[in-house]
Amino acid sequence: MEAGDKKITAFILAAGESRRFGAPKVLQVFADIPFLRRIRQNLQDIGIERPILVLGYQAQKLIPQIPNPEAFDIVVNPNFENGMFSSVQTAINAQPKSSIGTLLCLIDQPHIRPATYQRLMQSATAHPHSVIIPTFNQRGGHPIYIPSELFDLIRNAPPNSTLRALLNQHKNLILRIEVNDFGITEDIDTPEDLIRLEKMFK
Repeated sequence: MEAGDKKITAFILAAGESRRFGAPKVLQVFADIPFLRRIRQNLQDIGIERPILVLGYQAQKLIPQIPNPEAFDIVVNPNFENGMFSSVQTAINAQPKSSIGTLLCLIDQPHIRPATYQRLMQSATAHPHSVIIPTFNQRGGHPIYIPSELFDLIRNAPPNSTLRALLNQHKNLILRIEVNDFGITEDIDTPEDLIRLEKMFK
């Protein structure tokens, strides 16, 4: 979504080893549609045409297998073993200067409802300088919106930092929005999770 020469961007974290799942999540399918295609479609529907895709484990092997890789700005986290925050830093380092804020999306949440993305974009457009966290039954989840004011803080944080700890240092910026989507608190960590959520989705 663009406002003049400024825009809201998005990135998808898919750098982990997927040990519990047993196969790369970036290549998996949810309800007959690839995880990645579902997330990309939801982002396109809110005006984000080219999200950043963060890979790590076996990245060079996976890239040729990704459907429509040209639809993403693919970046590789060389330090993916250090955990999720290192991938967030990789994504923030890849943000264009025109970004006024970015949506953090997880590859293992293909089940997020389109309406949730729309609600997040509406809130981010209205409150571009806030951290926006969706909630369901008072539980926070993902995707979340991170304003550009915090990009340098994330870039320069020690490797052992966590995003939650950094955001909690700026509680005055946090805006929680209730959404009608239990999926924001659910991740697909195992094949059993995938089966369970597909049944609930249907």
